[in-house]
Amino acid sequence: MVKNKLQLSNKANVSKNILNQRSLKRGYPTPWEDDNAFCIDCTSFEGRMKFTILLPLLICAGLLAKAQNIDIVKSNIIIGLHLQGGFIAPHRDEMKHLVQGHSVGGSLSLLKKCDGKKYWQHIYNFPENGLDFWFNSTGNSRQLGNQVDLKYLLNLPLNQNKNPDGQNLVRNESGFKHWLGLGIGLGYSTKIWDLRENHQAAVLGSHINASLTIQYSASIIRTKSFDLRSGLRVTHFSNGASQIPNLGTNNLGLFIGLYVRKNSGQAPFKYDFIPTIEKWRNTISLATGYKEVQPPMSKKYATFSMTFLKERRITFKSSVGAGIDLFYNSSLIKLMEREITLPKKSTALQAGLLLSYTMHFDRFELKMQNGFYVLDQWKNDGFIYHRFGLRYRCTKHLFAQLTLKTHFAKADFTEAGIGYAF
Repeated sequence: MVKNKLQLSNKANVSKNILNQRSLKRGYPTPWEDDNAFCIDCTSFEGRMKFTILLPLLICAGLLAKAQNIDIVKSNIIIGLHLQGGFIAPHRDEMKHLVQGHSVGGSLSLLKKCDGKKYWQHIYNFPENGLDFWFNSTGNSRQLGNQVDLKYLLNLPLNQNKNPDGQNLVRNESGFKHWLGLGIGLGYSTKIWDLRENHQAAVLGSHINASLTIQYSASIIRTKSFDLRSGLRVTHFSNGASQIPNLGTNNLGLFIGLYVRKNSGQAPFKYDFIPTIEKWRNTISLATGYKEVQPPMSKKYATFSMTFLKERRITFKSSVGAGIDLFYNSSLIKLMEREITLPKKSTALQAGLLLSYTMHFDRFELKMQNGFYVLDQWKNDGFIYHRFGLRYRCTKHLFAQLTLKTHFAKADFTEAGIGYAF
């Protein structure tokens, strides 16, 4: 009996060493700090960042697992079809004349229930994620046309389920379920602004746009094989000021849909570690983009930015931080010339202090930032700016990012870049 126990212990140590070596080779922390590694005990956190309908209220709360043994549950393939009815919300006075009827449409979703192979899937209570194809009229086919998009959709469960001992997060398929959905992708609008044929619809300047979605859904009827869900969805179309006009459209709609689940047959198993996380992290990033200013169909102006950010990981889900931004926006020179000033090139330089909140999804990070200009000779946009974006950690030190800088409801520019973490 003692011999068998020693053999099992030796096998476990060998497996641990192999996993540690793989983690170090990939540039990530090892799953264990030492042989007495303990579970990180983090309380639920509620983050609130209010900003126009571009990215409305984002609230995500969750509970970290406290035990060392975590069950990996069977995954499900989910096919959803829902019908939607709503309207285009006129967020500017110059859009009110364009709202002439109700919009109708729907979506087709191909989702997968996370199977728990990665730790972040447990702390978000096994989200659903996959592709969503959305199609919708605008209620004004002559001026606004119809819209379609294809996006990545992540449905975050809002239920906080526990097993009877109050420790392990488990997936409970019965009872009331509701989700917060976040989506990002590309959209196509059949009608755009045109000086000759559609000059009164100064809303979208390009057929191809970024599509951002936030939705709330809840199960009305739930069985082992299907769900009948209903909820509210907001879909925003915008090109990030890369081509004006760019007021964007916000489609609000109520939907009802049937979601069919198919079990993949994957057998569950257990693992006995919880990944370590960095407490502090410093990053430097460089990004570039371009934008247009009035009048439409004019020159494209380059933008550049450099950001230093120091972050504190407060839970496995989220971080907070502060930093410094430097911007060079070449369009400011043209704008200042119209104000009858004689700017030097330095007038296009802006600097700001920022506060940041981050949600972590494995290697992906969703960032929401507010900044305050400390250097800005062009003061027409106010002294507060916002940045929203995604980061992807390619390695432990290198990352790529895509961000949108705005002044409240007005997009400033979209930028892509790379960075280094230390």
